[in-house]
Amino acid sequence: MIRWATVTDVTDAGVWIMSGWLPAATGPLPALGNPHPGDPVLVVRTDEGELAVLPPPRRTAPRWRGGNISAWNYGPYANLPLIIDQVAALGLNCVTVPVRVAAVDIHDSTPTVDTAHLAWAQTVAAALPDVAIIAEPYPWVDNGNQSETLWDPDDVAEWFTAWTAACRTVAEAFPQAAMVYIGSNIVSMENAHPDQWAQLVAAVREVTGAELSYRCNWWYEQTRLAGLRSWPLLDLVDVISVAAYFELTDTTSPSYDEIRASLDGSLVWNRNQNIVADVQSLSQAHAGKPVFFGELACAHWYNGLGAPWNPDTGTVRDKMIQQRMFAAYVDAFGRHQWWRGFSVFGVAGFADSGYTLELPAIGYIANLGAS
Repeated sequence: MIRWATVTDVTDAGVWIMSGWLPAATGPLPALGNPHPGDPVLVVRTDEGELAVLPPPRRTAPRWRGGNISAWNYGPYANLPLIIDQVAALGLNCVTVPVRVAAVDIHDSTPTVDTAHLAWAQTVAAALPDVAIIAEPYPWVDNGNQSETLWDPDDVAEWFTAWTAACRTVAEAFPQAAMVYIGSNIVSMENAHPDQWAQLVAAVREVTGAELSYRCNWWYEQTRLAGLRSWPLLDLVDVISVAAYFELTDTTSPSYDEIRASLDGSLVWNRNQNIVADVQSLSQAHAGKPVFFGELACAHWYNGLGAPWNPDTGTVRDKMIQQRMFAAYVDAFGRHQWWRGFSVFGVAGFADSGYTLELPAIGYIANLGAS
């Protein structure tokens, strides 16, 4: 159950006194976002009767509040009503629609667009006329059984020919697209082959007026960040995207304050990685290009932020960890003009996925759209 309430007072101890909840309630949680009397907030009461109070809307909402449609939502798992319902429930203003580009294995140099999946993706986009569409040639390696981060084609020249054709096909298929990806997390091809990437960008721009973006995988090594900072491709695209699965903290169920602090100094393995500074430096290295978190998620389990890239970090459910993570990211990055926003990974995916959003996270993201 989600209801609006209004903050009438905030005590010295940070307790929110609220009106508008029936019956009248107090929020026994530290104030997130420093609300003031008169601020609207969301009150969430879970099925178990737990009361959670969500932060007030940001005064400047992220420009893009998006979601990635699951590439598994197709064929026997196709569920267009679920996609439409979840996009509406989250109040998203942009959606990444994947088109499978099939590779036999991680060494395949001749990937091809799955034309049947392309037709399904067009149907999905047409059913979402009021949100911005981001079209993505989605690396579908070994029928989705191997990660695109492991893709290392045997013949680079042959791969660029095939991948360029795939990107052009996808771009042409979505004339309404606000943005088109030209690659996602293909780590072996990053910070390399500048001439081939430049030719690919030029070829795709011939068939679309949409913004172009490449989505980099997350990092913790400064050497990898240095490579991305010096990669010429990121000077040629319009938006730098990042799959933001940064490892933040090993604490089982971290508080908002710990998550927010870990973005300025990650606690995993005592790395002390300043993720905010890292991402800002990536933007600055490429003339202040906007940065979009093209994937942002963590599992709804304990330890979900020790390895956000893993949807199966545990078996004990933590109903608040996702909401705290989104709030921390928005508060940390939302003050920067170069930050384009984020896209929730796994909209309309399998119900038993660890990435399935809990009610407090849904309420928080929807609340951002009310700003």
